[in-house]
Amino acid sequence: MSGAGAPEMNTKGESKDHRILVIGKAGNGKSSVCNTIAGGQLFKIGRSFSATTETVHSEDVSRYGRRLRVVDTPDVTNLDMTPEQRQAEVSRWREETHPYPTAVLLTVRCDVRYTAEEHAIYRQIQRLWGDNSLQSRLVVAFTFGDCQDKPIAEELKTVCPELISVLRDAGQRYFMFNNKAKNADEQGEKLINFLDKNVTETKLPLPAPKPLWLTYLPHALAGVALFSGICFAASYTASNSAGAGVFGVMFFFAGLALIAWKVWDVSKRCNL
Repeated sequence: MSGAGAPEMNTKGESKDHRILVIGKAGNGKSSVCNTIAGGQLFKIGRSFSATTETVHSEDVSRYGRRLRVVDTPDVTNLDMTPEQRQAEVSRWREETHPYPTAVLLTVRCDVRYTAEEHAIYRQIQRLWGDNSLQSRLVVAFTFGDCQDKPIAEELKTVCPELISVLRDAGQRYFMFNNKAKNADEQGEKLINFLDKNVTETKLPLPAPKPLWLTYLPHALAGVALFSGICFAASYTASNSAGAGVFGVMFFFAGLALIAWKVWDVSKRCNL
């Protein structure tokens, strides 16, 4: 890309000062936000509430004295995807922002009411992401700010409980985008300065990786419980001991309960 005002493309593959992941519901202006940050029409924009972005799209640019990776994402709930495909798509988001995003912008339109359905989309993305590194870098990006008829701080005093919950997740960090702003460069620079001050400089702790033994502990306990149940049942059959029979039933059902809990936990994470 060349010409006046065009961003300098970063092709060296070096570490970026910011890896900005933009997420949210279809029609909320994710691609417009990405273009504002990147300084050009690098991301395709749609004019309807249906999804325009169907898979993750990233661009590397140098702007405002920073090296930026801007990552646009689809609304995985708005596309015809299986649970496995949704999980694979979100895994690609993580790859594009490896080792972690320095900021996650959740786009929310401020010209329409925030709904429980939109909140459910955010929660589903959280589950598919798998840990709290998304929440710890979250910034609510209010779009269509040109339609706002009073200060956003005043508006936020009367918003619904779901949006209050999202802002709490974001540590009350939010930024307003004006989709009709004449000086997009100035708006983009304000965002980067905001991220420098409120996200990068705060040095938010990254989540500690889950210990391997903790991951496999439920499987081990379930196996031990089932095996013990079978042994006690065999002992009961051989000796006709009522005590062994009771313990056998207890251990057997404990094992089944652990397996059922693990299946439920996995299905919840994958939104099955």
